Amino acid sequence: MSNCVAQDRSTQLSHYQSADQANVLTKIYQPECNLAVWQQSLSSQLQKQINDFLETAPDIDIVAQIAANNIAVEMKDALSRLRIDDEILVYITGIVDMFSCLFDLTVVGLRLKTLHSAMCPKFHVDKVPVRLVTTLAGLGSEWLDNNLVKRENDRLIIDSNVTVRSLECGDVALLKGERWAGNEGNGLVHRSPKTANHQKRLLLTLDFIA
Repeated sequence: MSNCVAQDRSTQLSHYQSADQANVLTKIYQPECNLAVWQQSLSSQLQKQINDFLETAPDIDIVAQIAANNIAVEMKDALSRLRIDDEILVYITGIVDMFSCLFDLTVVGLRLKTLHSAMCPKFHVDKVPVRLVTTLAGLGSEWLDNNLVKRENDRLIIDSNVTVRSLECGDVALLKGERWAGNEGNGLVHRSPKTANHQKRLLLTLDFIA
């Protein structure tokens, strides 16, 4: 593959890596990388099942700890009361399995939540090693290039005219936080998007537990 083609398929900034292949997520281990994005589109069938589910489902906020040695069973138990289609369950289970394998985790912290407004409307950094974020319906999270943010201790200074970047629905993103060894003071700056007309979002996040 030529360098030009490779650049078209993978955006490579000083701290940002993205590609249409899942193995791009391993780039998060690079010291200078604090955002790795697997750019993918949900299948039309999966999108339809998610949208149909959201039309009838009440607001949800599922928080669970999933043991990596029993992911399929524990995911089914955690989401059983939602009565979601098997295809949605299989997809989310696959994301959890990938996250646990990538970081050699024994327990994964899962949150699946519907949102009608921005959960975290202000730009901020997370006090975690890494958080996986993927939007299954609605607008994706917003983030800033490192060089557009001035940091003074725990304070973020951001110009009001700053260019804001956005993840797309379906993107699977790893956001490196302040508690990744060697990344103190350099966590990815991001926020929840503003939703139009109270558009419902379905957001999945995964965290380290053990």
